[in-house]
Amino acid sequence: MSPKLKMAVFMDRDGVINPCPPFVNSPESFSLLPQVRETLQRLKDAGYALHIVTNQGGIGLGFMTPSDMVNINLHMMDLLPMIDSVEYCPHKPDAGCDCRKPKGKLIREVIDVKGYDPEKCWMVGDQWTDVLAGRDAGLKPSKCLQIQANTNALSVMAGLIIWRTKQQGDISRNSLKKISTPRVKLTDQELRDRKNERNRQYRRDKKKREEEANNVASIKQ
Repeated sequence: MSPKLKMAVFMDRDGVINPCPPFVNSPESFSLLPQVRETLQRLKDAGYALHIVTNQGGIGLGFMTPSDMVNINLHMMDLLPMIDSVEYCPHKPDAGCDCRKPKGKLIREVIDVKGYDPEKCWMVGDQWTDVLAGRDAGLKPSKCLQIQANTNALSVMAGLIIWRTKQQGDISRNSLKKISTPRVKLTDQELRDRKNERNRQYRRDKKKREEEANNVASIKQ
């Protein structure tokens, strides 16, 4: 394996690759944030392998099936053919599994199988759990980055990663603070659509919780 192929960028999905909300439970509900395709291609051209690492507790909670997740992944990789793999945890948030972030098992497994150098790998996500997962997998803390969700911040971080690769050195924390993460400006209609989708998801979740409570009550009777 060439030295370049020993480098990898691990990324969260929701809020980094696609907008969230809305929640993605089908290929039709998946869309890309602006500049994502171009950003990932820049990283690929710089010699990085690209892996998505995502918690998908909706499978364990019954909002989608494993087959739904496979179809979503296939659709995403059709849109983003430069992605090398999609790793996901299907378990409920409170399942206590080893593969759900902030644990780093999924990242570690990819590193071991592919033979990447952990010191040349990065983790980028919009949640602190993403940062912790990267650290737990043995990545350098300075290369586990939290970005603002639903923005083009991934593009900004890609520029930093590529610059660091060329410099072959660390960048100071003060330099990181100078990097702006401008928000993606949404139209009024897009904002209304997102609000409506959140409300619909809330009602679906509430209805499911009520049904589960009724089932439990029926069993006890």
